[in-house]
Amino acid sequence: MAGPALTDLILGNVAPSGKLPISFLRTEGQIPLYYNKKNGGRPNNTHDYIPFTSSYIDVDTTPLFPYGFGLSYTTFSYSNFKLSRTTFGFGESILATATVKNEGSVKADETVFLFIRDLVGSYTRPVKELKDFDKVTLAGGQSTTVSFTINSDMLRFWTRDKEFKAEPGKFNVWIGKNSE
Repeated sequence: MAGPALTDLILGNVAPSGKLPISFLRTEGQIPLYYNKKNGGRPNNTHDYIPFTSSYIDVDTTPLFPYGFGLSYTTFSYSNFKLSRTTFGFGESILATATVKNEGSVKADETVFLFIRDLVGSYTRPVKELKDFDKVTLAGGQSTTVSFTINSDMLRFWTRDKEFKAEPGKFNVWIGKNSE
């Protein structure tokens, strides 16, 4: 879907809708910090004492502003996340959908992100990878269903054998407004 026309922005018919292309740190001690990092192997637990956690004593481990963070004159809610089926083979695809609703009264754009995690790749995979996005314009109170087609080509990566291919396995799928 295309974004608003320049005249709509100038006339104030649509709220601003920019999204961050990077994550912003809370403190320089978090460097490097990016949404598609690899798993550190230790749980992130700041509520209960668990030996061998991966956390800071004086600051939260999450970014101040995550990848895809943005402000608008309205808020959006996400609900009804569904997959058309839970398994598929090479050459096939599945449909991931979610309902996005403009909870405010101002017409605005929202960028909707699709993230996927490969849980059992033969090579260490990031905890989350951006695979697709869509931009929707919604009037106040309006909702729409956003759909993403997931196929085996979207799951390809460079393997240890230096081949760019998808492997069978288990995957997590998220649809949301930012990487958190």
